[in-house]
Amino acid sequence: MYILNNFRHITPRHVAAAFTLIAFLTLCFAYFIIEKTLGFKPCRLCLFERLPYAVVLFGSVTLALNQVKVTLCYQTFAFFIGTLLSFYHSGGERGLWSVEAGCYGKAFTPATMSNADLAERLSNFAVVKCSDIPFTLLGLSPANYNFLFSLGLTMIGGYFILLSFKEKTVSIPR
Repeated sequence: MYILNNFRHITPRHVAAAFTLIAFLTLCFAYFIIEKTLGFKPCRLCLFERLPYAVVLFGSVTLALNQVKVTLCYQTFAFFIGTLLSFYHSGGERGLWSVEAGCYGKAFTPATMSNADLAERLSNFAVVKCSDIPFTLLGLSPANYNFLFSLGLTMIGGYFILLSFKEKTVSIPR
């Protein structure tokens, strides 16, 4: 009960600032730990799933301009988009629907490239399929964890958006 009482005066500004920090840490974890250190290459949908975090991070300038409600609303919307993207990716990984049509990127083929250069470039072009699960932890893929994480952040943001229109601080019931 003591711990809950310490969170009685959480404001939407605190939540928006925490979302900014969470977005920064999530992007760093995905890039430096999973991709660079562990060596897992992201598929196209994995890269798209990082965009909402980047939007939250770079758009948090409005927080410095004292636009707390605006910041919290767009951050929550960005996390909602992330929830939808990771739900789509998770379903494709689990075979509920096909994600192959939107997964493959186009190879760079300028008009001045010769056929030999094009053949060499295509032979070195690694495609990571969006339906392949790179690794699991406790039976869940990174897209599954991203879905749960984004959904939780969306729900927290939605709760504080509703509260920000009612009162200035959050009261934890005793």
